Order: sequence, then C-alpha cells, then structure tokens
Amino acid sequence: YNIAMQKQLAAHPELANDEVALQEVNAALFKEYLPLLQQSEPAIKQPVRWKNALGELNANLDISIADPAKSSSSTNKDIKSLNFDVKLPLNVATETAKQLNLSEGMDAEKAQKQADKQISGMMTLGQMFQLITIDNNTASLQLRYTPGKVVFNGQEMSEEEFMSRAGRFVH
Repeated sequence: YNIAMQKQLAAHPELANDEVALQEVNAALFKEYLPLLQQSEPAIKQPVRWKNALGELNANLDISIADPAKSSSSTNKDIKSLNFDVKLPLNVATETAKQLNLSEGMDAEKAQKQADKQISGMMTLGQMFQLITIDNNTASLQLRYTPGKVVFNGQEMSEEEFMSRAGRFVH
C-alpha cells in the first residue's frame, strides 16, 4: 500500500496539492489492498483516557478483523469481534462542557448552567434511546459483537435488533 501510494505521488506530483484527488487515490488503494491486510486478521486495540480536575473518562475499543475468505458469517465477513466500553463520570462530562463554554466566551456562572443543561439533555437522550446506562453518576456504554450475536449494555440481541435500535438514533 505505502509503495503503491509513493508510486502514485511520484507519477502524479499534482496530487500533493489536491486534497480531494489524493483522498480518492488513497481510498482506491485502500480498497485494493484491504483484502491483503485482512488476510493477517489484524486486531486494533485503542484505550482512551480523558482527565480533568474532576476525574477521568475511560473508553476501550478492541476490534478483531476477519479474513473474509475464512469467515463463516453470512452477514458480516469483515469483523471477527468488536468490544467497545465507555465509562463517563457525569461530573467529568459537565466540567468538559463547562470548559468548552468558557472557551466560547461565556462567563463562569453561565458556562456552568449551560454545561449542566447540555449534559443533562445528552444523558436523557442517551437513556431514552437506550444507548447508555447511568449508575453512581457514571454513564456507561458497553457493546460486544461477534457474528450473529450482539450484547449491548448487558442485553443480548440479534444483529438485526441492534441495527434497528442504532438506526433509530442515527436517522
């Protein structure tokens, strides 16, 4: 992939100045080389920690990519497993929102009130759409996926049920 991209840039130096064309070449090369990458069945693990004065958000993403040639799943041949966990203390979220409001020029009192309102609204929506659970002032999201099986916030469901639920929120 990298060698192919270097060859494209050498053959077409104008790509360096055309972001759209460069993205198109990149996407085409990625599509071409993706099956080769998938043969090695890579795993992506990404922990995220966000700290502020009031605490820490923790999130973990763990994806195992499947080799489509070896996959027995008829619905998704690209993912062997996906695990995604988020733990967000509400005071950390509120403090982050407050800091963003302050950066937009709000005074401290208004920034705090607005942050409280923003986070409360987000948590209400998250619970209404059953995207998060809240326990001990911490919002949580947990997703476990293997072909044919989804466990979302402790509730087991089919892929179709999960996509239906996620689709309600996305649309």
